[in-house]
Amino acid sequence: MIQQSDLARAWRLTPRAITSLVRRGCPLTSVEAATSWRELNCPRGHFHKAVKKEKVPGQPDVLALKIKSLEHAVESYLLQVNLSAQDLDAARKDGSPGAIRLALTGYSQAIQELAEVESRHKRFLREAGILISFDEAKAKFVGIAQELRNLLDAMPRSLASRCNPSDPELARAAIQEYIELTIYKQLSKHEKPEEK
Repeated sequence: MIQQSDLARAWRLTPRAITSLVRRGCPLTSVEAATSWRELNCPRGHFHKAVKKEKVPGQPDVLALKIKSLEHAVESYLLQVNLSAQDLDAARKDGSPGAIRLALTGYSQAIQELAEVESRHKRFLREAGILISFDEAKAKFVGIAQELRNLLDAMPRSLASRCNPSDPELARAAIQEYIELTIYKQLSKHEKPEEK
């Protein structure tokens, strides 16, 4: 028999995630048995992501260092774009076609390099799971909102007999009315932007 904390350490998951898995039927006989159950019962991505690794004193956080390095690169290239823009302005004021052409080439190259490093930065943040696309965020939000709506729709039936055992239909109607007049009305304000 193993403890939930042992399983959390072995899988690098939070204790809360382990508790959820145990409630769903994950055995605590051994790490191997639990791992077999997890592979069969959890779709890839659910309870497979590790929590942040514990920091070892004196050892840097590699992910944070990589992010900081990319942010520094973006800042450096942005500075280069600004300096190139100043060079271009100075060349235009001088009026020399050769100087303008040279400064314009430098400015164009600086913008291209900035775009490339920003793209690498965003790609790394997406791969690290720190940044998600708008469509992914919208899909997650819509899924959560639909789950909440389903729970709210089921609430009057599930609570009615507990609220008023002598007349559950009256309780159901009162709960349903409250949900429709307050919660759904408030949510509908955010579904479509107001036209001005």
